[in-house]
Amino acid sequence: MPAVVVTILVWVGTKAASAAASAAVSKLVGIPVNMVLGINVEGATLGTRMEAVALGLFTGNMVPEPTFEQKVAKSFLTLQTQLGELKQDLTELRDEMATFQWHVQSKFNESDEEKLWKDMLSLDHTLDSFYTQLNSLGKSKASLEDKRWRAVELANNIVSSLRPQVANTQMSFLGESVGAGRERVQGFLEIWQQQALRDADTGWDGQRLADIYVLLESKFTRALLIQVKCVRLLMEAYEALQKEDPSEQGGVDFLVDEYYPVLKREVEGFRDIVETLAVNLIPLPTGQMLPLNVPEQIAGMLARLDMFTAQALAGKISDGGAQTSGRQLPGVPAVTGLWGRVVVPGTRWIRRAPGSKEAARVTFTAQGGRTVTCNGTLEVRAVKYLPYKNPGGTMLHKGYQLQVGNEPRDMDKMLVAHFTPTDVLPRDLPEGEAEVKLEDQGGDVLAQTQAFVVPIPLDEEQKATAPYGTFTMAFTGAAGLRGR
Repeated sequence: MPAVVVTILVWVGTKAASAAASAAVSKLVGIPVNMVLGINVEGATLGTRMEAVALGLFTGNMVPEPTFEQKVAKSFLTLQTQLGELKQDLTELRDEMATFQWHVQSKFNESDEEKLWKDMLSLDHTLDSFYTQLNSLGKSKASLEDKRWRAVELANNIVSSLRPQVANTQMSFLGESVGAGRERVQGFLEIWQQQALRDADTGWDGQRLADIYVLLESKFTRALLIQVKCVRLLMEAYEALQKEDPSEQGGVDFLVDEYYPVLKREVEGFRDIVETLAVNLIPLPTGQMLPLNVPEQIAGMLARLDMFTAQALAGKISDGGAQTSGRQLPGVPAVTGLWGRVVVPGTRWIRRAPGSKEAARVTFTAQGGRTVTCNGTLEVRAVKYLPYKNPGGTMLHKGYQLQVGNEPRDMDKMLVAHFTPTDVLPRDLPEGEAEVKLEDQGGDVLAQTQAFVVPIPLDEEQKATAPYGTFTMAFTGAAGLRGR
């Protein structure tokens, strides 16, 4: 098996790699976001109502039936089980984070990060108090009418208390510019990016880079799951209020219209910090016209990042078939698609500038001669270098020089053209290497390289797997180190 395939297998955490080298499987494999939210996702379509609605059972028509009490007990038990498992995994993530030690002598902006965690953990305690009230309501022996009144009151309290928390937790992730002078208040993602880059610059190998990435993923997952727990409560509340008054928005409507766009911005923010880490760590050629090579450890990290991104966004593992009802989640990627990046030294690439976004596709011939086409979106982003002085006083990450005509041009950013699939790969697709073509919708070839299809786990025990494709390539662009 080629070394790069083994590296990718290690990063995505499959058992095809040796147990000693295998990276931990993301918590989002065992606890998918859609499960915590209590929704059923088929392709990109949500069910018309949440699964296991607990609070909403006491509102609406309130016509008792022989199985009503059993339905209530089952729904509350399901909710309690899901949240109990989530709490256990949040604890495990905290312990995993505690065992990692940054190599940098001074933990950059540690106090700012602690402040943000204090706010997130305070929210978590508030959520626990609401879940206690929910549990108490579920076990109550009061009349149905009294339970209906208490359910509506609790739903209104949840909405008024927790709706602002979604905005607050978004600010905790992304930061914000405040005041007349637009002073920057850093969020988790900015702080983690600076910590990770400084730590990696003390020296990394494949395992150290994996440790740094897994820490970033664990931190992001823990904060994200606290936020998702908050959203689950809000969805329960909105669903109950809609059953009481059909003119109110329901839980799924709240998810699609208000929360999913927030989730997408946060996940994209996490993607951006890992891409920045990767670009700043890619060794630049030391002479003009030498190739720009992406180390397999960095390519493996980006492969794990894409899988994590898709899981966090409730990505598709099947096409779901024809759907005639339910809300559509906008722009859902495919967990089991073919993902990839083209790293380009320069300011433009084939008439494409930073910010361009278009429909595209990748085509390849799998082992056995089977031709597969995977549609998706191609987005071009400019990833900046982050210069700073190391403890020895040397300025790091100043960028590179691009040869334009006979003159060198100083560059402080590099382009990343990122393909995100919306089509899922066939479940019976064999693993292995394949030559792929990245094409626009007109069929023009933009890049051609080698991709790898590997099995990824769909559950924590890794009993269920699905094909996942990945590629990373770079163009030689007469790029050399700047200011050496």
